[in-house]
Amino acid sequence: MNTLTPIIAKLTLNSGTELTNVPAIESDLIEMGFTDIQVNELCTAANKVQQFDEIRTIRKPLLIESDYLVNDAADKDIDEAPFRQYRQDLKNITEGLDNPDDVVWPVLPKI
Repeated sequence: MNTLTPIIAKLTLNSGTELTNVPAIESDLIEMGFTDIQVNELCTAANKVQQFDEIRTIRKPLLIESDYLVNDAADKDIDEAPFRQYRQDLKNITEGLDNPDDVVWPVLPKI
């Protein structure tokens, strides 16, 4: 997985000032006046967003490949249903999840 610093897309300071795309660096957030608990929550949320983004990045070429597999199955007169289901499972991989560690990758059907 990526080792880049997670980013907080939108952050409101105690003064009401809104910041965008703030690196989730604990020491910087504490200097901004956030409590340890708030910093922990902000960093945890930013990490989850980053992990889900990485999962979607990994998924993208798999979705493209699955399109070819559906067409290949049709060309070879093989049942397309398992390939369509695989593609749908890929599309829905993060749906309803709060934790990126709960992602279960579907198994690619054989042609």
